[in-house]
Amino acid sequence: MSVRPTKALSDVYGKIQQLLLSFPHNLCDAQQLFDHYHGIFEAFKNAANILILVQREPARIESSGTIPTNLGQLEKQLDLILSENGFDDTCFKVELLAHFLDRDEGFQDKERPKKTRPSEWVQDPFLVLKADSGHDILLESSTFSRYNSHQAGDQLIADRIAAQTKFLLKPLPVYLEGGNILVGDDFCLIGSDVLEKNLIVSDESSGLLQIENQIRNALGVEQIVWIQNIEDSCSPLAPSPVSLAKFMHIDMYITLGGKLSNGKELIFVAEISELSGWNVHPCMLNDLKDFLQSVADNLSKKQNSSIEFHVERIPIILFNSGEDIVMSYNNCLIERYSNHKNVYLPKFAAEEELNGERIIAIENMVKMSFERFGYCVQMVDFDGYFNYLARKFGALRCVTKVLNRLSN
Repeated sequence: MSVRPTKALSDVYGKIQQLLLSFPHNLCDAQQLFDHYHGIFEAFKNAANILILVQREPARIESSGTIPTNLGQLEKQLDLILSENGFDDTCFKVELLAHFLDRDEGFQDKERPKKTRPSEWVQDPFLVLKADSGHDILLESSTFSRYNSHQAGDQLIADRIAAQTKFLLKPLPVYLEGGNILVGDDFCLIGSDVLEKNLIVSDESSGLLQIENQIRNALGVEQIVWIQNIEDSCSPLAPSPVSLAKFMHIDMYITLGGKLSNGKELIFVAEISELSGWNVHPCMLNDLKDFLQSVADNLSKKQNSSIEFHVERIPIILFNSGEDIVMSYNNCLIERYSNHKNVYLPKFAAEEELNGERIIAIENMVKMSFERFGYCVQMVDFDGYFNYLARKFGALRCVTKVLNRLSN
């Protein structure tokens, strides 16, 4: 079959039609699954197909009595719960896909990774490419590991989806992570540490220009705008790199908003204010403030880019409650189609160090920033789970993957 790819799926344009989620390993049945993802289901109930990847390894399941081995039965139970809660199956559907790592799948017993289930971070291991043929492509990163942990379950997510859907699978010749890429109209933003990682993967046999051309060709975009690495902006007095790693992916502090009437590209960049940042190591707080200001300034000045950006700053919450916590509203989902502009923002809950009045004030500031540009804001309530994700480097975009959008 001849496939003529066009470009990577936009992070802005088109109505979100299909989303990928992962079945959390600590849940046992359809009711728990519905309760867990109810907020996301509710946000997209009018027209969406949700795919949920389920770890299904019979030996483990039969002994623990958790996820039913019959996914069809689990799906029927979930359909009934959705119907009882007012979800219309003519415009909203949840499908369960199996994620099962066979023992003969290229791993010797002694080499078999301990973690074979997919993590909740489904955004990162692959990219989606829209193809003229109608058979969209999953671009699988050449090598994928989550920080220092070899996560075989995540490496195989794209394979599992392609095996059970109409998506085609294509290996990428370069290393990419979904959270470090934002795709606009005919350009994309990428964290500059991607270049460094690719030099390591290629043993520096490829030059920077060659790697950039490979990425541009693979994604089908005309231009790449590189976002500087946060580690290059931090003082030696800053605390552990683990804290800084929460800002390593650009979708934690940048959101694309689409083209304005004046031709400029709207872009939302995070900002730490006195209201949204407190009780944090002073060096870290100052470094992050300076870093985010530098990102905003560079985009405003369109350095090394022919694209003109209009930069809007929105608060990001950073505080310490025994550990550094980053609550990112940039880690959201955007859709623009016809005359509609929608943004789905994570709704964070109050904590001991973060009272309700303060979080509502910050949330309202974020809403006003999007509404100023014509966006309809919908807060996605994850029943407090976004606070847990904030401790694990992410929010809404990190645990979802848009697989398809309806064209304008």
